[in-house]
Amino acid sequence: MFIVIYAFLYALALIQVGAYAESLPPTMATHFGAGGVPNGYMSKEGFIVFYLGFMFFVPGLLMAVSVLVEKLPATLINIPNKKYWLSASRQEETVRSLARGIRVLGLMTGLFLIAIDQLVINANMVKPPVLDERGTWLFLFAFVFTIISFLLWITIRFRKPDKEA
Repeated sequence: MFIVIYAFLYALALIQVGAYAESLPPTMATHFGAGGVPNGYMSKEGFIVFYLGFMFFVPGLLMAVSVLVEKLPATLINIPNKKYWLSASRQEETVRSLARGIRVLGLMTGLFLIAIDQLVINANMVKPPVLDERGTWLFLFAFVFTIISFLLWITIRFRKPDKEA
């Protein structure tokens, strides 16, 4: 199921690039400072290649890690209460749960990258280019919230049950 969702995520990034590629300026603002003012540029082609490469690499790396977690020996997995959760009777479900969480994090990372890319595209559709700082902060806070939620989930999910503590 996650493969289908990841494929949809990648298709969304390709559609996004395809929908705007013709309209983008030959030189794009790709880095922005205070006030959304650009202070770094690259060619349109460079931007597209970098974005798609980064978009495929980062979520893909998390997907690969999730697959790897399912194949690693328990000695190489580090979670809270490791002895308890990676005991023979719990290891399969624990690893499956951890891999699922990593896949969700990868999907959320991909959505964050798509959102930020859209802000960069939008910034380059006006003259002079200006990045929507409110949107950037909104997406950044949402992504930080996602990461904190993932870490809290790991902490709560892999705590030792009270009756066996």
